[in-house]
Amino acid sequence: METVSFICLLTLSIFGCDNSEQISPERQHLIEKFQEVDLKMTMYLATLAGPSTPLEERKKVICEDFPVTYEQEYLPISLKLADPKDLNTSKDLQKTIDSYKARYNIDC
Repeated sequence: METVSFICLLTLSIFGCDNSEQISPERQHLIEKFQEVDLKMTMYLATLAGPSTPLEERKKVICEDFPVTYEQEYLPISLKLADPKDLNTSKDLQKTIDSYKARYNIDC
C-alpha cells in the first residue's frame, strides 16, 4: 500500500506540476499594459457613475479623456490580446459611454 501511495505521489509530482503553457515576455508586457489601461477606463466609468460628479467633469471624460484612451490605448492592446471570437466585447464600452451621453444629455 505504501508503494502504491508513493508511486501515485511521485507521478502526481512529476506530471501535476507541468507548466507547459508559458507566456511570452511580449504577451506578459501586453497583459500588464492592458491592466493599467483597464484601470484607467474603470476610473473613468467610476467618475461617470459618481452621483456628485459635476456635469463639466462628466463631459470632459465622455468627450475627451475616454475617446482618446479608448482609441489610442485600450483598443490596440485588446486587439493584440483578444481571440478573434472576442472582438465584439469592446463594443460594450462604447455602448456604456453612449448611455451616459444620453442620460446626462451630453453632446460632444
